[in-house]
Amino acid sequence: MTKCPKPLWKLRPKGNNLLKIHLKVIPCSSSRKLEYCKDGTLKIYLCSAPEKGRANSELIEYLAKKAGVSKSAVMIERGVNSRRKLVSIRGISKADFEQLVL
Repeated sequence: MTKCPKPLWKLRPKGNNLLKIHLKVIPCSSSRKLEYCKDGTLKIYLCSAPEKGRANSELIEYLAKKAGVSKSAVMIERGVNSRRKLVSIRGISKADFEQLVL
């Protein structure tokens, strides 16, 4: 596992079915994957380049597929033009998401 910067992995359950996640996106990777580092960082590697919203679209699609929810249930709340993002997912609990990542 690669060395990661300060922790970005913060799950914030809001209500029963809204989850907010801080993460770091790595665009232009050879494959899509989710990496949980020992220091608590969650990284998402995406194949798309960060041009014209392609990486953001791929991020939404990938998280929706991984979480088993529709694409409309995933929203980038902060960091649309940044690698560090705050993403909300409706319809999945903190425990279920942790099972997917860990």
